[in-house]
Amino acid sequence: GHLDAVVSVAFSSTGDKLVTASTDTTARIWDTETGEGLFVLQGHGDEVIHATFSPDDRLVLTSSRDRTARLWHVGSGIVVATLDGHRGPVVSAAFNPDGEQIATASWDDTAMLWRLPVIAVDDWVQNARKRVPRELTVEERRLYVEN
Repeated sequence: GHLDAVVSVAFSSTGDKLVTASTDTTARIWDTETGEGLFVLQGHGDEVIHATFSPDDRLVLTSSRDRTARLWHVGSGIVVATLDGHRGPVVSAAFNPDGEQIATASWDDTAMLWRLPVIAVDDWVQNARKRVPRELTVEERRLYVEN
């Protein structure tokens, strides 16, 4: 599914999903049982160097040559936060064991610690409504509220 080199891969804690990062500027979430691509995570402005799941498998964390790391909602593929502050490519990113902090490492000779943003279900629905200027369908509500 990627259009260029795949440079990172990680399993979810349950093994039912896989995330890949690519120099094509995307990451992708895959179903390991079927091989089906679930979501293409688009938004980075340069190569995605690393990707990993949060300890609870609700989020994917990516890092990129575009000097950012991003958090993505696994159940929808929507970016929920951009961690911006490095002056060079972000080459690695990781969650702490309880999933409440993130560490990022950059070629700018720094590492940064970030507190995980609090993301409420209502925020997901509001974000979806901003992107889709109409009432959500039953299926869309299930996707945003149940995941």
